[in-house]
Amino acid sequence: MKLNRIGFFRELKHGDKFGMSLKEAVRNSLSESEDKIVEYLDNGVAFCVTAGLVSDVLDETKGVIGNLEILTDGTMSGLCQIKKTLIY
Repeated sequence: MKLNRIGFFRELKHGDKFGMSLKEAVRNSLSESEDKIVEYLDNGVAFCVTAGLVSDVLDETKGVIGNLEILTDGTMSGLCQIKKTLIY
């Protein structure tokens, strides 16, 4: 079974260099569905957890925001760093 990748933005250290830009995806106002996105990510199961640390790439003053994790729902896989960036 192949998992579909989502959230591997090119600015992220472990992202897809040909992927979508996180900086271009940022909006000035909250998305109406942001709560649903965070809830979806909260329900993800850890597929891969590492001791490697990740920093907030949108605001470097926030420093380290957690360890590198890939979450899945069985169909999609995504970097947990995105959830941490949304929350912090």
